[in-house]
Amino acid sequence: MLASGTFSAVSLYNSLDKILPKREEMMAKNKSVQADIDYFTKNIQKIESVDDLFKDYRLLRISLEAYGLETEIAKAGLIKGVLTSDPNEINSLVNKMNDPRFREMAEDFKLHDSTLFVKLQTFALDIGKKLISVAVEKELDQQAPGIRKAIHFKKISSEGSIKTPFNILSDPNLRDVLLEARGIPLSIVIQPVETQGRVLEKFYDFEKFDSARYTDRIIQQYLAKTDVANFNAISTASLASTLLSGSAGNNGGITLIV
Repeated sequence: MLASGTFSAVSLYNSLDKILPKREEMMAKNKSVQADIDYFTKNIQKIESVDDLFKDYRLLRISLEAYGLETEIAKAGLIKGVLTSDPNEINSLVNKMNDPRFREMAEDFKLHDSTLFVKLQTFALDIGKKLISVAVEKELDQQAPGIRKAIHFKKISSEGSIKTPFNILSDPNLRDVLLEARGIPLSIVIQPVETQGRVLEKFYDFEKFDSARYTDRIIQQYLAKTDVANFNAISTASLASTLLSGSAGNNGGITLIV
């Protein structure tokens, strides 16, 4: 444990298999999360077209949150275009999106055809599970910053979706893990994407990303770096608080710590 309420991301990550089931069980009882699940389950049944989804702000927000895309809610036109484009069409909008979460959502919602798959009870159950998982990941990330990106990286790499540097550069979360793990400055993102790709190829063997051992080692390096950064941030904040407290208790003078 690094400080009160803040845990080692490395230790927490290594304990995920044990703690996730219990955390998800507890989160399923969270009133706020359950209220969103209940709202979604009830109101998704009323959907007759994609326009109906966009008329209900809360329903749209919950839908996006299930995929970690809630910050994109202001991009209504883009999201509608993605959800109504066919993932099976090579040139469709959804296949031009850099963030793979958009494709996952489009494939799940199936709003590009008229089946209204979203009205099935099994669909609502799946979204409920996603909302619980997302809520747990957010909670864990508050306790140990970096955990959520690590979980995302593990998921994507386990699916065999990382083949080239461009698979990484198209997803900011994956990119951050690889850059931080090797101490590559984030400033490289201002360079042409081809240059960024060559930098990543110097540090990583993209033929090994199907190996769980290889990707797990990257995750461990990333989380070790985030632990150090978090510890330093906490220490700095603690020192500042101590200095301010000393100032207040010394009639305006700063009490030096030696």
